[in-house]
Amino acid sequence: MHKSNEAEARVGPVTAEELRGDLVGFLSRLPAGLSGLFIEYDERLRGQSRRRPPAWGGAVTDPYWKHLPEWIIERESGASPRLPANFVETIIWGQTALFYAIRIQDDLLDGQLQHSSLHLAPPLFLSEAERAFSTVMASYDDFWRHFRRATHATIGGIVRVWELQHERESPPEELLEAYASVDAIFSLGSAAIYGKLGLLASVPPISQFVGELGKVLLALDDAEDVEEDLIDGRFNYVAKMLLGRSEMRAASPEYLAETCRRRAKEGGCSEIKAQLELCLERASEAVAPLELQPAIELIEETRIAVQAL
Repeated sequence: MHKSNEAEARVGPVTAEELRGDLVGFLSRLPAGLSGLFIEYDERLRGQSRRRPPAWGGAVTDPYWKHLPEWIIERESGASPRLPANFVETIIWGQTALFYAIRIQDDLLDGQLQHSSLHLAPPLFLSEAERAFSTVMASYDDFWRHFRRATHATIGGIVRVWELQHERESPPEELLEAYASVDAIFSLGSAAIYGKLGLLASVPPISQFVGELGKVLLALDDAEDVEEDLIDGRFNYVAKMLLGRSEMRAASPEYLAETCRRRAKEGGCSEIKAQLELCLERASEAVAPLELQPAIELIEETRIAVQAL
């Protein structure tokens, strides 16, 4: 049974240095060759991190989901003494390890990684995520049901997105819905906190917030990557919205990329903006009862990025 250390319960923010220390500690237990390959991979990944909206977690390359648990702790500050020491750092590290486990597999699926021993890293990161969460969450906690559900949703979402982006005639609406599943794991840290505080009713709305926001953030990525994706044979959400099905069947990738660029400049993103605005409205409605002001501010920053398309 897991006991909380109320005298040492952590309330302050988790620093990047602390999470880096968790990562370094984990890598020190791996074979030197594998840890070296991961360090190179991680450096490339950080260089490709989503860079909009700029207010993500207060840092350009720092994803919001690493701060969402802290926002909840700040809101529920009166309940924080009930949390174990280093609880927040532990769950953010567990969620980060799970992210690496799945992201490496996603890059393998997309052909972004060459054959190497890095292919063996995902099970190790998954095991580390489970180990981290298990140090603060009891085996009988409802959290583990959410853990399995979210992990399955994210992996299933990645597979479905890959399939839909390689189907020229699949509807963009279906692809946008699949984007919500891709980000499901980013609700785990929040679910752990709400579960530990006995606020299980807050888990569904925070999960909906993460899913709806995830749709928009992935679509914003699509807007930046649309030409590259078309050249690689992928029809992302923005491409599907800007192009007609007959065009996608017949034209070359180069022609399609040029067509997307021209239509975007001619104001062809109006329907994309409208659909993403609906997602943001649903995200706002979901998170409003939770009174997480930084999350509301993040939605507004994201809205500015959508309107800039």
